[in-house]
Amino acid sequence: MAGMDEILTTKQVAELLHCSTHQIGYLRKYGILVGTRFGKYWLFERNGIIDFIKRSKGKDYANFRDMTPEAARKKYGIEE
Repeated sequence: MAGMDEILTTKQVAELLHCSTHQIGYLRKYGILVGTRFGKYWLFERNGIIDFIKRSKGKDYANFRDMTPEAARKKYGIEE
């Protein structure tokens, strides 16, 4: 199917970003990553993850969970 983006699971995104699946869950919950829930699973578009990496150059996401979701979205320039 031409034009279809590859769909990744939470585990695959965690492997791609070299972090835990819990970290991916927090990034999604805070609105930093965008996913779609299908049944009990969250699915992500590979191109969306690549875009996240590109727009995250120079940003440090190590301690974002210490902030409120609103403060994290403001700090990282995430539009709702």
